[in-house]
Amino acid sequence: MRRRRWPIGAKFIALLLTPIISLVALWVFATSLAAGQAQDILAANTNNDEVIKPGGALVTELQRERRLSVIFLGSTRNDATTLVGQRASTDTTITTFRRSTSSEALRSIETRAARQRIERTLTQLDQLLTIRQTVEQRQLDKAVAFRMYTSIIDSVFRIYPALPGVTDPTISRDSQTLLALGRAREMLSQEDAWVSGIAASGRLAGSEPGQLAGIIGTHRFLLTDAIAELPSERRSGYEEATASEAMTRLRGMENRLLSDARTGAPLPIDLATWQTAYDTVSAQLAQLDYAFAQSVLSRTRPVGVSIMVRLGLAAVLGLIAIAISIGVSVRVWRSLIGRLTKLEHSANALAAQRLPSVVRRLRAGEHLDVSAEAPPFDFGEDEIGQVGQAFNDVQRTAIESAVNEARLRSGVNRVFLNIARRSQTLLHRQLSLLDAMERDTVDPQKLQELFQIDHLATRMRRHAEDLVILAGAAPARGWRTPVVLVDVIRGAISEVEDYARITLQSMPEIGLAGPVVADLTHLLAELLENASAFSPPEMPVFVGAQLVPGGLAIDIEDRGLGMPPHAIDEANERLANPPEFDPANSARLGLFVVATLAARHRISVSLRRSPYGGVTAIALIPPGLIVEAPQPALPAGPSAAPSLGPAKAATATTDLDDTAVLVPAAATVAPPVGALPGDRTSKTQRQTVELTADGLPRRRRQASLAPQLREDPPPTTHSATSLAPAVASAGASPAPAPGAGPDPAPARSPEDARASMSSLRAGTLRGRQEATVAVGTAGSSSTPSPSTSPENASDPASTSSEHNRRQA
Repeated sequence: MRRRRWPIGAKFIALLLTPIISLVALWVFATSLAAGQAQDILAANTNNDEVIKPGGALVTELQRERRLSVIFLGSTRNDATTLVGQRASTDTTITTFRRSTSSEALRSIETRAARQRIERTLTQLDQLLTIRQTVEQRQLDKAVAFRMYTSIIDSVFRIYPALPGVTDPTISRDSQTLLALGRAREMLSQEDAWVSGIAASGRLAGSEPGQLAGIIGTHRFLLTDAIAELPSERRSGYEEATASEAMTRLRGMENRLLSDARTGAPLPIDLATWQTAYDTVSAQLAQLDYAFAQSVLSRTRPVGVSIMVRLGLAAVLGLIAIAISIGVSVRVWRSLIGRLTKLEHSANALAAQRLPSVVRRLRAGEHLDVSAEAPPFDFGEDEIGQVGQAFNDVQRTAIESAVNEARLRSGVNRVFLNIARRSQTLLHRQLSLLDAMERDTVDPQKLQELFQIDHLATRMRRHAEDLVILAGAAPARGWRTPVVLVDVIRGAISEVEDYARITLQSMPEIGLAGPVVADLTHLLAELLENASAFSPPEMPVFVGAQLVPGGLAIDIEDRGLGMPPHAIDEANERLANPPEFDPANSARLGLFVVATLAARHRISVSLRRSPYGGVTAIALIPPGLIVEAPQPALPAGPSAAPSLGPAKAATATTDLDDTAVLVPAAATVAPPVGALPGDRTSKTQRQTVELTADGLPRRRRQASLAPQLREDPPPTTHSATSLAPAVASAGASPAPAPGAGPDPAPARSPEDARASMSSLRAGTLRGRQEATVAVGTAGSSSTPSPSTSPENASDPASTSSEHNRRQA
């Protein structure tokens, strides 16, 4: 017969009813509680022997010394024999109190608060010698001496509430009542000290009537309130004492003091009568207090026996319950551990192995069978079996979700790529059309507007490439030959909105490998866009580069508000370990693009706080991507702006990509002023340019030719097509030949000058296009024109050599 298993609910109920840890905790708690109560009983006896009795004796002796000191200060006699004898008795009591409060038995049970108050009392007792000396020298009056002694007595009373008490509520309440009775007797002692001191001085002085009235009222209140809290069997004795003849006479004299005491008048009562009544009442109250204290102490013994019995029962019953709990728990554990372990292993295998493996294979493009990847498991038919079946459903759903997510991600990537390719095609056609319109436009205002549209289209092309990168593909632009570093950085600057704010600093004369040019240009453009966007519009953005042992370091520094340290750390972590693209985090799109491009070529990009308050971005290019600087196709002169006409005086062009890229003329290199890092023009070419009366450079024949070519003079007439490349190549007109005087030139109007410069610009652009076409037809494979092909870029080195040949 198959053994019937317990329902899972019954098993968990058994575990909840008899948990070992909870039961042990309860047993320890009950045992410690009973043990604590027993310890309180023992502590009550110890506190009574070591603190309460010595403290009561000390209070009595201090009250007597206080009375005699006040009498000594109130009288004019110097006889202190009685006071000296009382001081000796007080010192003996103080020695006993110090010894008892320092015993090991008391220290083992006392609380921290009790020890602090005992130490405070001992410190005040150390000052008693000084008080006595000032009293003997009569440096104090009665009121000051009274307050000093009263302060010491009050510190003794403050020890009692801090002592460990008994948990029994009746005994605890009676202990508080006993303390209140002691306070009442202290107030009666203060009355006696004041009355004796005033009698010694002969008359009341200053505020003594008011102080005396306050003490009398406090004594009556404390005594009445304490008697009301007494148990009925003890209250009758105190009521008889308050109704006795001595108490009646004492109350009568107190009433006379309240009604007849005046400042400057003699004491309105007889001192001998007062002293007789006070001694009788004080002795009666002290005897009643002692009897009440012994009664409270005797009642602690039965309470202690009861606590010890409960402690034994709690210990025995707790051990029995723990043994039963262990037996039940072991039985339940054996029945559950096997299947729960199997379920745990299955869940861990799914979370740590199967599901990550499925996700990796799906991202790699592999097609998977959900049934084969999520086989069902059998965990029985009870509640655990139902949980196992639910786990099977979760496993299948998780794998199906991973498959669907992979399909969705792949579809989204294809959509991104399709949109990006279409946008790129339209943008390349737009750039080509803008290039043609720029050639045919003469109006400077229209030409300037066309250049702005050209710049916007270039930026749009970069944003379209972002979609390609998000889709996991590579942009269509590419280079086969190395490109000069400064041209790469200028190409990145041209794709930034606030290009006029960007300032180039010193650049090494090196080149970068062709395959990295497009991605590095895009990467730097993203960093420059962030630097200009998050800094004040009037502040510049600096770009510099230098060779370091680890490669080439390009740093971009802005002077904006900067980033908090935790944001910089988070951004550096994303740059070092590019995360998977998350559409929900579109605010960090640029950071994701930079991290992806950097990881593609093993470029290290990091952010740090700038000393000027902004952020400095550093891109470290590995040595394998650095090559010697290639010879530029159109070397830059000191300034390319004069050859571009009024409309394009703010921009220059470079053959970095498949279309003419606008490079801001404001992005100039700092050292030296007006020179470019990639400028390889010799010193002889950087001569002063002679200008005509119209302010235009004067052309000198064969001044720009190599010495080997000057043997055959060029034709006397030059078309705009052949002249423009030469002017654009040198960046300015060549210096006049030595000894040659200025040619006479007719005065030209501004319209003629504008038309001439536009013609020079159009000829330069046509020369570049023809050089590119000539190189493409001469090679083994056909290469599309850079202004019309969105897929491949031209070869800068080939273009440069062909262009120089045509120019020569």
